[in-house]
Amino acid sequence: LHYRVRCRLAMTIRRAAARPAWLRRWLHAAAGLRHAEVISGNQQFPLISPQQVRQLLRQGAERHTADVAGWQVSVHCNQVPCNRPVEDRLAVSRLLIGPPVQSQDGPLLVGVFDGHAGPACANSVHLRLPDYLAVAMADPLRLHDIKLAGQALSLNIARLPHGPELEEELGRLHDQQLSAFTSETLSMSEPEPLGHRLREAMQRLDTDIGEAAQPRPGAAGLNRALLRVALSGCVGTVALLEPPDRLHVLHVGDCAAVLGRCHDQLWYAHKLTEEHRADNPAELERLMRSHPVSERDFLVRYDRLLGELMPLRAFGDIRYKWSADLLRTAGRLLQLPATYNPVPQYYYTPPYLTAEPDFATQQITGDDRFLILASDGLWDHLPPEDAVAIVGAAIDSGAFGIGGGGGSSGSDAEEVTESGRSGANLATLLVRAALGGQKRGDSEPSEAMITQLLSAPANVARYYRDDITVAVLLLH
Repeated sequence: LHYRVRCRLAMTIRRAAARPAWLRRWLHAAAGLRHAEVISGNQQFPLISPQQVRQLLRQGAERHTADVAGWQVSVHCNQVPCNRPVEDRLAVSRLLIGPPVQSQDGPLLVGVFDGHAGPACANSVHLRLPDYLAVAMADPLRLHDIKLAGQALSLNIARLPHGPELEEELGRLHDQQLSAFTSETLSMSEPEPLGHRLREAMQRLDTDIGEAAQPRPGAAGLNRALLRVALSGCVGTVALLEPPDRLHVLHVGDCAAVLGRCHDQLWYAHKLTEEHRADNPAELERLMRSHPVSERDFLVRYDRLLGELMPLRAFGDIRYKWSADLLRTAGRLLQLPATYNPVPQYYYTPPYLTAEPDFATQQITGDDRFLILASDGLWDHLPPEDAVAIVGAAIDSGAFGIGGGGGSSGSDAEEVTESGRSGANLATLLVRAALGGQKRGDSEPSEAMITQLLSAPANVARYYRDDITVAVLLLH
């Protein structure tokens, strides 16, 4: 029996991987035809001016410098929306868990989050997650002092898009849930290893998001603000720079983190994350092993979870986590049409979705020069090897005032941020490369392609590109 189950599992994984292959090729070809139509001008819409192109590429560009206990880190960010409203989010935060007299010498957090079914979940996660991770990383005695004093656990340095803090009601809920998580963390007799604590913190935030939205016994309705957060979803990748030289990466979904290394004057891309999608055999096998053999033929269809959701791990998305009875109760309280079934097809053994992150940690060496974090809006058009080669070439040339020459050239070398900081922006360089079809070895992206893609109306642009959010961390 065990042998038959193993064989069936192997066959199911091979079938699931094989089925999407032709479908992916067909979709890729169709996307290529659509892209060619845009570039060839068969899609008719007015082109924006070069000045408008520059403005679109600059309005989300920022640079920030942080001193992480003597470790000088420069963060280049940019966000170019496609969806309206934009569903991506970016966070740059200091975790205020250093010694009392040097609390701002704590770790630096940079995270990229890609929302789906609206921006509500991504917005909540990027605002709340730094505090949860600070609780997980803090020394227990220091955490106890912070809690007693009512001090903040994190300090925002930058967020994209620019926006307010949590709404008052969501802010109160965050404080209550964070306080409970802090108390539970302090009650532990022995601290778990750091990786375990960080993974638990991310999952705890996801649990808190889902529980807050659940219908209460006797309630006449649902809190729609909380339900909006829980029904939408997001994926994300977070980098934590811990002094003096540690890099921790937590990853859920299909954003990605890539380390740029230089050895003997050659640049190498070291990918720190693997996408949690159906084209990842290890991830597909994890999902298959989490559910009965009888469900394996329909767990993943057309490359999607239950035929619906592309990422196989995500925050929010309670439609793939709650029990069927709870989903029906929510549907009834929302007064959904009788023809709409809130329960997905083939929904037998939930939860089908998790926010458990992958965790990687390593020591930064002299060869490790920069880290790229980006949503799949970048990676869909620019492979990691090309991204590292393009940034590496810019550093080598000195054109950005980072490497040797210290000069400046081209539109990318003259970014001015909203905060008044001026200088080159490597994130903008990558956005231009992705939109303009630039590969390693190419001297410049195609300005015509960039103009065409940025000129497309929102209802057309979504077929060719996604929101793009990029952070480049210069580590030395």
